[in-house]
Amino acid sequence: MPSLDASGSADPGLVDDARVPLDEIYRALDAFEEQARARGDSPRAVHQVRHRLARQLGHTATAEHEFELWIAAPRDLSSGCFACEQSQIGDWYAERGEDARAFEAWAGLLDGSVFCDAEPHGVLARSLIPLIRLGKGRQAQQNHDEGYRISRLKPPMAAQIGAHIEFCALTGNAARGLELLAEHGHWLAGPAARGSVTEQRAAFLGGASVLLRALTASGLDDLPFAIAGAAARPVGELRDEVDAELSSIAARFDERNGTCAFSSRIVHRRSRQPFLSALALDARTVLPAAPARASQRPAAQAPRPKPRPVADLVTEARRLTELWHPDALEAWKRAQAAAEASGEPLPEDAKTEFDEQVALADGAGAGISGGVAAAVQRARLLEIADRYRAQGRLGLSLRAASRAALALSRSGQRDAAASDQSALRAAAADALAGHEITPSEYLAVRIGSGYQKFHAWQSLAAETEPPDERPQEPDAAPSPWFGGKPRTDAPAPPQPGKSGDARAAAARDALAELQELTEECQRFEVALYGAAAAAMAAHVRLGSGETKAAEQSLRLSVELYHEGGAPWCATAAELNLGRIARARGDLPTAERYARAAVEHNLDPALRGAAAMLLAEAIWLQDGREAEAVAPALAAAAAFARREGAADEEARAQLLAAEALAAAGRPEEAIALFEPALKVADAHWDRDEWKPVIAQAARAYGNSLIAAGDPRRAAELLLSTADRVKDWPNQIPHAMLAADAATALERAGRHADAVAAFERAAQLWQDVGDPLVRVKCLRSAAWLLAAEDLDAALEVMDRAGSELVTALAADDDENGDWHAPTRYELAETHLQRARIVLNLAESRSLAADDGEKLLGEAYQHATAAINGLRRLVPGGPAFAPDGLLFERLSVALVVAARIEGGHLDRPVAAAARLRDWAAEFESWDKPELARRLTDRATKLYPGGAVIALFPAAPDAPASSEPSHRYLTVA
Repeated sequence: MPSLDASGSADPGLVDDARVPLDEIYRALDAFEEQARARGDSPRAVHQVRHRLARQLGHTATAEHEFELWIAAPRDLSSGCFACEQSQIGDWYAERGEDARAFEAWAGLLDGSVFCDAEPHGVLARSLIPLIRLGKGRQAQQNHDEGYRISRLKPPMAAQIGAHIEFCALTGNAARGLELLAEHGHWLAGPAARGSVTEQRAAFLGGASVLLRALTASGLDDLPFAIAGAAARPVGELRDEVDAELSSIAARFDERNGTCAFSSRIVHRRSRQPFLSALALDARTVLPAAPARASQRPAAQAPRPKPRPVADLVTEARRLTELWHPDALEAWKRAQAAAEASGEPLPEDAKTEFDEQVALADGAGAGISGGVAAAVQRARLLEIADRYRAQGRLGLSLRAASRAALALSRSGQRDAAASDQSALRAAAADALAGHEITPSEYLAVRIGSGYQKFHAWQSLAAETEPPDERPQEPDAAPSPWFGGKPRTDAPAPPQPGKSGDARAAAARDALAELQELTEECQRFEVALYGAAAAAMAAHVRLGSGETKAAEQSLRLSVELYHEGGAPWCATAAELNLGRIARARGDLPTAERYARAAVEHNLDPALRGAAAMLLAEAIWLQDGREAEAVAPALAAAAAFARREGAADEEARAQLLAAEALAAAGRPEEAIALFEPALKVADAHWDRDEWKPVIAQAARAYGNSLIAAGDPRRAAELLLSTADRVKDWPNQIPHAMLAADAATALERAGRHADAVAAFERAAQLWQDVGDPLVRVKCLRSAAWLLAAEDLDAALEVMDRAGSELVTALAADDDENGDWHAPTRYELAETHLQRARIVLNLAESRSLAADDGEKLLGEAYQHATAAINGLRRLVPGGPAFAPDGLLFERLSVALVVAARIEGGHLDRPVAAAARLRDWAAEFESWDKPELARRLTDRATKLYPGGAVIALFPAAPDAPASSEPSHRYLTVA
């Protein structure tokens, strides 16, 4: 096989094909470098390929070094394709989690200024998951649509097609993903494809595997899947074949490379969890409903008609064990079952490892102080340690004995356990010095001291905290170290209660041990044990109220878990970091950590918490409320599957319902509000639930109004307002009172609504928000107008006078409060004019008062024009809800309707509107300009008139207004 391509450049296919020996690749690269040097070419291209090889080998430090050399070397004609180079630069950043820098590198590819035969096809596919991580779901959807369109059915784009299939699976679009897979089904079955052992083949199969596993998790193993030219087969059977081929390719690469990095990346990809986005991709297929409780069916139960070799299954189980993967025990069980089916037992070394995993899992539920279970576990682990030693595996023997010592500590014999651990630690240090064990095996023993110190602190914390102050943590999951590990990565506990000197001393002792352990792990470059130590330190610090220091430890833990290739272990540390960020108001950071936790989490106990944090972080960011629906519903579903989590389920349902209401989907919101509020309402006597219930009841009431049921809304909102009327904070009371008034109005109970608006206005005055008070007064005035115009105008005038008084007392015309007050004053003028105009046009004005009232209305309309015009850019920069120009156009039309239709001046009114239309054109508001021109034509259809204003128009002059607040507009 040639080592160089036709141009004499390094062939990237050498790296991508597992059949090419590693030494041949190195020889080709050395030859390429020599030739480049002889020709005087830049070394940029050779560093690029060396970087790519180092990444595949898992040699991170070398990859970083080669990347720096690559970027530093100048570009010349030998440097290869610029588009492909920019693509790979972005890939490196994205792989390291630096998504923003990745998009900087990809910018030219995505905007179309840089392209080639392979790009932007590749970047459009590889940018999908980073975009979801950045919360840019709409852009991801566009990249998917465009990228798939230009990549489909092109064999060189197989890796990209795999990325598009994976994107569908991870965004809740499995039906669309299945359509994509069916369209490329011949790539699964073709003999040429099956003989391929390339990165591209693995990338395509990896995407298919993610999709098929998602279908299995939904209980659709038996769903028939047809490949063109072949019979339909169950999805579960196809998944097994895809996974088997993928594992075979990974094994070939691992064998060729001499590392497990390739298969580790496959594990990571298969383990990625759905992103809980609400993207809806076009699909013609509708998947059948999943069987009952299908989501609890583990992927491992899929049918396996073609058993894999026992040796392959053992290799897979060991790989998962090394990565502290939650599915490691299931992998060992599959290996054991395959061995039994073959009629041969597992090899003794593998059987010992399997028995150790079973012992750890059996002891996982013992908790902090499961004395009898811990003693039984210790005996089993000591027996396993003896077996390891007989096999000549000293490192594993010492590790099992250290785990047995921790079990002894958990049984209550702490002094004996500490003595055993001290002896084992010394023996491990001697073995390391004599090169009998590896640094990783030494640290597997060394960490036992940290676990014992942490366990001592944890036990004292549980004893000294009052029961109602203890952190509520999910059940412990099986540990890669000893089973039932302390929840070093559980949700952060609250501030501790009373703690004695013993607890404080235990905390200092644990932190000193864990700090030393973390430094030792970093010195030996053994990431996972360092990550566990940093996570335990963070837990101690959180329990001691040291949030800032805990945050540093949590970040280190996350970094080391990712460095060690076990992102699933970082899930709850990411969850803690997100909660800390949310508590200090850093919502984008909270969202970023929450998305990471959702993506990496494999622990069912944390699934609901991660989804809920993501929903909350999105919900609290203005303008993004609708995006919170999908994660909130996912959180509710996850809590529903957990025993004793009904309260958490109700909270998630309430958040989802509020998000649905904000998204304009009131009927769906109501369906969630009703059952969730029944659960929540049972906790009204608990202070932490009261604001949750009140806020949800308000949103529920507004949803009922939007859905056309204002009577029920009024009952709910009035009763809730009554429940909160004695709260020290009266803002919720004022909000509910105003909403109840709106519901009464919509229900046709106008007299009750007037009283309710007046009551709400008084509440808003009491809490110090005059602008909302004025809005309530205006609402009351509109309701009074039909029956008592004088009373309505009196209320409207009172509202305007209060705003005038407020403006007179405000010396800072550029202050944040001044412009909104002016806007509300102008709006009050406008609404007063409209009340009179509406009555005039419905012929409801008394004849003797009509002329006077219309004259006053015209003065108010012109005052509104003056006030709003002062707020247009060039005056104070203020535009509430983007309605400033809209309201100004309404004021102009109201004034024109009064002047032209009731004061018999249509020509002048039309002229004013045309002049204003020209002004709106200058503000780039063509639709509003057309509206004014159309109204002018209706007033005076005789064509253009002489402009009344040689320059930009001011509002028409008026006589001295009859209401003193007019002079301030």
